[in-house]
Amino acid sequence: MEENLLNELENFTSVKYLDDVTNNNNCCNDDDQDNSLVHQLAIKDRQLILAAKCGKVLLEEKDELERQIEIINRDYQQRIDVLEQERYELRLLLEQVQSECDTKIIESNEDKCELRRQLNDLRREQRIHDEQQTQTVQELTEINVKLTQDLQIGRTNESRLQEQLRVLRQQADTARQTNTEQIQELSKIKQQFDNLHCQYIQLELDHHLLLDEHDTLVHKLDEYQRKYISIEDECRSLQDMKFQNEKELNDAHDLIQRLSQYNPENRVATSFMQELHDDFGVCPDGNTRFNSTVIDDDDDDNNNNIEEHEDCHMDDDNDVEISQTHNTSSINEKCLLDEFLQTEEFKREIVLVYKQLCSLCLELIYIHTHTYSSNMSTSSSISDTVDKVYDRLKNGCLISILFELKNLIKDMIEHEDMIVYKNENNILPNSTNTILPSPSIATINSYTSAYDDVDLLIVPSTTPPV
Repeated sequence: MEENLLNELENFTSVKYLDDVTNNNNCCNDDDQDNSLVHQLAIKDRQLILAAKCGKVLLEEKDELERQIEIINRDYQQRIDVLEQERYELRLLLEQVQSECDTKIIESNEDKCELRRQLNDLRREQRIHDEQQTQTVQELTEINVKLTQDLQIGRTNESRLQEQLRVLRQQADTARQTNTEQIQELSKIKQQFDNLHCQYIQLELDHHLLLDEHDTLVHKLDEYQRKYISIEDECRSLQDMKFQNEKELNDAHDLIQRLSQYNPENRVATSFMQELHDDFGVCPDGNTRFNSTVIDDDDDDNNNNIEEHEDCHMDDDNDVEISQTHNTSSINEKCLLDEFLQTEEFKREIVLVYKQLCSLCLELIYIHTHTYSSNMSTSSSISDTVDKVYDRLKNGCLISILFELKNLIKDMIEHEDMIVYKNENNILPNSTNTILPSPSIATINSYTSAYDDVDLLIVPSTTPPV
């Protein structure tokens, strides 16, 4: 808006300069005095309109700044209250921590005295234990001397018996050698037989395991092929639906862009339905909208007629006024007819896009959950006109349905990816029927509660919505 005002100021100064030059050049001509007066009146009108626009913009900026100051003061006061509450809580916490520290210090001093008393008791017991241990060591040394004497006597007897045992072992070794050789040969043969038997059993087990694994792999391969085919079909159908939806969305965006180019100077950052009302003049005060366009067209026509008068130097003022009035009335009638036709056509397109989006959401929910919600009942009849359906629409309906459709498709794709990943890692069971998680009832009713007065086009699940 500010850029438009600056451009108008520049245009106004340039036009005023040109008008001054032309007035100085034509001041001597008596025939052009009437034209100069009309031109000066038009300049005064433009100055008044420009001053009104500037004042309106300055008032809007003043109101916006006052609102921002109020918001900042309110936030500042809330922040001060929060900080005061936090300071009070911290003071209480500090007092509590100090009391706990005092109690802990008292308890630690008591524990210290108790441990010191226990240490003295332990030292006294350790001293008594050391005295008993020294007495026991003396007794054990006396016993050890006696045992060493007995050990010497036993060693002499042991040496004599070992000599006799060596002779007997030599005799037994000669007899054992022959037996061990035969036993070793028999053990080798038995070991070879056991090894061969174990290998045979292991090979049979491996053979059975391989057969079972082959059967399970064949069964899983068949299941995966069926799942892959079903997933491909679903993916193909979803891609078709996505392509159709993208096409419809692109058409809707192109339509909105064409409509936004109709009068871009009067657009403001409002909701979707309000932008449509502003662009097409479909509002309770429709006469004002049409009159504003008529005034703009009148100004343009007047400027063009004045330039033609200056170029051609026409002498008959009455003929000029009659032709100017005729051109203005024909242009006004044409603008009114074009705006009315565009408004009616846009209403029909909006209602059609809305119904198709609602139908697509319901169909995706059915594919995702295999059930319809009991709250999805329509109360409007087929005889409802486009104007009735258009009047029941609320601001932001199409945008909310588009966001819901985007989230639903995203959830379905993520769930399908999770199922494929689990199937690859052999986490899911062998059953092929998987129940997909359904969205919450609040999610389903978030857009059906606002649209239960509109006819929904239910499309079969095998074909994308048209």
